[in-house]
Amino acid sequence: HHQRAFTSLAAQNVEIELVVQTRGPDHIDALLDHLHEAGLEAVLQGHH
Repeated sequence: HHQRAFTSLAAQNVEIELVVQTRGPDHIDALLDHLHEAGLEAVLQGHH
């Protein structure tokens, strides 16, 4: 969904929340590394 009401982002920016199934800590690290290498800001907010 698209949420603009409660964000501090500038109008030209977007924040996307993804839920991704991974194969463990190494896979999580690799995924974050690839996103960062692509110039994206990516953070792990929590996992089970």
